[in-house]
Parts: sequence; structure tokens; C-alpha cells
Amino acid sequence: MTGRGLHQQPKPTYVEDYVGKIVSDKEIDAEMARELLWHLLDARNRVSSLMNRAMIGTLATGAAFELLNRQLISEASAGGIRLAKLDPLRLLLPVLLAYLFLRVTVLAREAKLLETCFHELARQRFPGFHSSNINYLLIPPAGFAVGEVPTQLTRMGQRTRAIYSVLVGGEIAIMGFAPPVIIIYMYVQLFRREGLDHPAVWIGLATVIALLAAAYATLSIEANTRGRKAQAQPSEPPAPTWPPPVPRTGSDAQP
Repeated sequence: MTGRGLHQQPKPTYVEDYVGKIVSDKEIDAEMARELLWHLLDARNRVSSLMNRAMIGTLATGAAFELLNRQLISEASAGGIRLAKLDPLRLLLPVLLAYLFLRVTVLAREAKLLETCFHELARQRFPGFHSSNINYLLIPPAGFAVGEVPTQLTRMGQRTRAIYSVLVGGEIAIMGFAPPVIIIYMYVQLFRREGLDHPAVWIGLATVIALLAAAYATLSIEANTRGRKAQAQPSEPPAPTWPPPVPRTGSDAQP
């Protein structure tokens, strides 16, 4: 093996190629492909539901910390056990919030991958169903405010589309940046109350930084696809125009 071969980059494998192997398999008929399509849809919806629960958990964790910080809650009971001292719980809540944020990003990536496989299988195996854009209506929104709605099925004016884009971007920005901002607020309050020499606060902060770094690294990972432009290309060659162009002859022909 030559030195050039040792440093040769591996050929990327795309989601389209994996789905293409399923479509080209002669043992997988239309009924089996349809069943696989619904399994992908169910799996994506289940993951999306888990992601929404984790998002609610991040908000509840931030609210619980603020209640404890303002001493609005002095005791609580869980599973028949009464907790009289809740002050140490404040040290754990920022770590819990960072973990839930990491869980949200992991589930969001998994839901997006399942959604990509669903649309790609529909595009290759059921092109009529895919081109109708009805398949987008089968997928509920992954967030709380808005979801992906095909503009071909709605009467959206320019102003409505602008408002819709602002809502989508705002929801992504809130869920992407609100948890770190809340965590920063938490540790400002913790350092004020516990001081800068409290080891448990520093250990928790180091754990939170590691969890946030993993969360944002997860957000940067996307499904390996050829892009929307490649997916939009028709699988069959375009139909020939009629009448066909007349070939140039004689003096009109180019050299």
C-alpha cells in the first residue's frame, strides 16, 4: 500500500445510500416498506415526546431552584419521605438542568435522523406520496410553538411566512440558549450564598461545563445527507421536449 493510500479519506456514506439498499432489496416488497415507514414514524414521534418531557424538566428545574433560592419552599415530601432541609438540593439542580439539556439535544438529533430516514424512504419507495407533501402533516411538531408545515399546503402570504420564521427561530434560540443562561444565574446565586471556597459548588460547576460542552457538540452533529438540493432532483431523467430541436447543417453548423 502506498503512502497516498494510507492517508486516503474514507468515502462518506449517506442516509440516501442506506435507504437505497432497502429499496433495491428484492425481498422487501411494498407492504414491508410501508410497515417500515410507519415504524420510523412511530419511533420519531416517541423520541419527540421524550424530548418535550425533557424540555419541560429543564423549565421545572429552573423554577424549583428559584423557589429554593428565595426560600419559598422550606420542606417537601417524596415517596412518603419528608425532607426538612432542602438547601443542599440547590447544589444539585444546576447539574440536573445541564443533564436534561444534554438529553434534549441527544433526543433532538435522534428525532431528526429518524425524520430524515422517513422522508428519504418515502421519496425513494413512494415518490407520489412524498411529492404530495402530505407526509409532513403526519409528523407532529418537535417543539411547543410551531412545527414544520409545507407551504404548498397552506395559504401563507409573505408577512405570514415572516412571522412563522420568527416563531421557529425564536423557539430554537430560547431552547438553545436559555438553559445556559439559567445555569449562569444559578451559579451566581450559589457563589453569593456559599462563597468562592465551597468545593461542592466548584465540582458541580465542572460537571455542568462538561455536560454543556457535550450538549453543544451534539447539536453540531447532523445527519449525513447530500442536502436538499440533491434530494430535490428527480430520480428519472426529464422527459424529452417536443418537437425535438432541429440539428444545424451546412453553413449554420458550428466548427
